[in-house]
Amino acid sequence: MKFFPLAIGRFTFSLFILGISLFMGSCTCVTCGDDDDGGGMNGGMNTENEAWDDTEVETIERIIALHSTQDELQVFTKSEFLRVEMGTDRVIQIRNFLPQFTALGQPAVNDLIFARGLRDTRDGSDAIEFQLVLNQGEVRRFAIDSLTPSLLAIEDDGAQIGAFNDLGTIYVQPVIQRDERRLGMLIFAIATDQTFFEFADVSFVGLIDFPDVREDARVVSSIRFIDDYFYIATKFGAYRLSESGVLETLIPSPTDIRDIFKYDGKFYATQVSLAPMFTSDTGLAWESSGIVTDLRLVDVFGDQLVSQELEGWQYQLTEDLMSVTEPLRLNDSFGNVGNDQFFGIEKLGSSFYLGFENTLYKTDSLQVAL
Repeated sequence: MKFFPLAIGRFTFSLFILGISLFMGSCTCVTCGDDDDGGGMNGGMNTENEAWDDTEVETIERIIALHSTQDELQVFTKSEFLRVEMGTDRVIQIRNFLPQFTALGQPAVNDLIFARGLRDTRDGSDAIEFQLVLNQGEVRRFAIDSLTPSLLAIEDDGAQIGAFNDLGTIYVQPVIQRDERRLGMLIFAIATDQTFFEFADVSFVGLIDFPDVREDARVVSSIRFIDDYFYIATKFGAYRLSESGVLETLIPSPTDIRDIFKYDGKFYATQVSLAPMFTSDTGLAWESSGIVTDLRLVDVFGDQLVSQELEGWQYQLTEDLMSVTEPLRLNDSFGNVGNDQFFGIEKLGSSFYLGFENTLYKTDSLQVAL
């Protein structure tokens, strides 16, 4: 499989980010302050009684995803998209989605573009939709059954609907090939103008077959783009996909892999069961780490690891791969929480953000429950 050259280069992208930073004010690196987060897991409380401050940013529906850039926080519900300014927590844009489409799963987000899985309420068909962050009028939508001779269905049970590469020029979307009853991966090539305000082209490139990954509930758990490759955690092993469409088996079936992440310079793959994680120095050759852990879906913030059993479940926190995680401290005012309320925790500047129900909260440090 071969890709044609794309319009976005790293130099152009860097110039754009610099221009946005100058326009919106000085920016703070997302990872700045990781070594000084107010005293670690139990320090730096926001208030005497509450761990999280209300930003007064509210949505109509429950928040289902957060994404931080160098300058802003992006907030998603099934019907809305909000951009929140760093430092002031001021909403600088609200975008409402078309009501005739039902959102499937959590969106896949890049700094300048996002993708949503949709179901058309008029005929039940599935589609992939791409939107530019800076221009709500730029939308590209693909009915997936029109892309290949195979009948397809969007696989939407993972932590997010799909994944972009770092520059937002390649997108991968897991689907179920209905006739073959196994996993496939759609690949799209994306190009914009130099201002990232208009699409120059969005093209379907091809369908990658996963012959060893059969149709099943929650067959894809997560997809992450790390060090120039897409890492795919499935119920039937772990896989790596290059930007040019080359598929490699990392951990073979029938191992049930929950997530793949990078921590302290090494790759780790968590399992669904209480079993040792797999580890790799390069991302290609894997072996057992010998570390039995309760980590599952993992976000890394400096030395801190935030984990969920499944997307939506309450967050757990640890600072040591060898240690058992502990529940993240929440506000007493949250009341009794369920396992369908937590779909995003992000760091922007020196603050952490959490979407709970339809409200955005922030804190200066992550703490475990008392």
